Parts: sequence; structure tokens; C-alpha cells
Amino acid sequence: ILQTFLDWWRSHPRAGLLGPQVCDAQGRTERTCRNLPTVGGMLLDATGLDRVFGAYRLLHFAHDHPRQVPQLIGACLFTSRHRFQAMAGFDERFFIYYEEVDLCKRMAEAGLEIWFLPQARIVHAAGTSCESESSAAAMVAQLRNSRMCYFKKHFGPGAVAAVAGINVLEALGKAAILAGCHMITKQRRQLEKARGFWRVATCLGFWR
Repeated sequence: ILQTFLDWWRSHPRAGLLGPQVCDAQGRTERTCRNLPTVGGMLLDATGLDRVFGAYRLLHFAHDHPRQVPQLIGACLFTSRHRFQAMAGFDERFFIYYEEVDLCKRMAEAGLEIWFLPQARIVHAAGTSCESESSAAAMVAQLRNSRMCYFKKHFGPGAVAAVAGINVLEALGKAAILAGCHMITKQRRQLEKARGFWRVATCLGFWR
């Protein structure tokens, strides 16, 4: 995988970040490329409509050929030390989520290219670091908190208010659904995630 990245890097002088094809434990391709977040994209994602349209998650891109993309998953990224330092690295205001999204946006604004390379492959143990029963509630809330941080950094007050509203509506709906599912299945993780969504809703989508 490293040689694949190095060969591509050397032949693409405007490359800023490279990312591999990400597979789950069963070898299935995970669709990890995204468009950069917008209010419309967040609305589609929160309501589940993007599973049909694929406008934010790029679902109609088969992830089977090299392509410039707006955003890569942070599970595995390649860049040079010089380029990373020139961009001031990750913004430490982001914790766990959205730090790579912010970096992708800043690199694109600097005229650098973000490349998805399916010939490089990794297996991603998704969720093992942040979706255990004990951390599920905190991570649900943290994702929305990081989302708000991203919009506050890159967008105006109107967009921030809109995303806060989306967070609340998403949280209310998912908290109710997960709580109902827990009553049937008694799965502790569902209850913890419901608590996380309720935390988002009662904090007005992390409007602060």
C-alpha cells in the first residue's frame, strides 16, 4: 500500500491527500468518499434521503477506480510531512470527528488534489474505538458537536443555525426510534445511543 501511495504521489505534484479503498472485516468495500458538508448535504444525511440520492455520500460512485474526491475518511490518509505542516496539520478543535474533513477542505482551497486510490486497500475495524456500549452516547453527541464546529469555522451564522436545527430534528427522531427499539430488543447500545441523541436535542443541536 505504501508503494502505491508513493508512486502516485511522485506522478501527481498537486496531490495533497491520498486515501485507499476501505474494506470491512468481510472484505466488502465501504463507500468512504464524500462531498464536503453543506447544509443540504447534512439534511439529506440526517433524514436518510441520501441513501437514495447519494449526493453527500457519493453512493453512485462505485469506489472501483482512482478519482479526485472532495473528502476522504480519516482511517487512512497519505501525505508528505512538508505538505501536512504547510497546512498546519489537523485543527485541534476537532476531536475524533471532522478533523480530516476540515483538512480536506483547507487543502482543496489551497489548490491541492484529494485522491481516492482503490488499488491501495486496507481493512477497517470500524467503530471499535468509539462505538462500544460505554462510549456510544458520548460519541453520538461528539459527532454532532464536531459538525457544529466545522460549520462555525467555514460558514456563516445562517448555515450554523440551520445545521443546529437539523441536529435537533435528527436527534429527536432517532432518540425516539432507538428508545422504542430498546424496549423490544433490550440491547444496551441502543439505549446508550438514544441517550446520546437526547443530549444533542436538549442542547439545541450544540448551539454554543
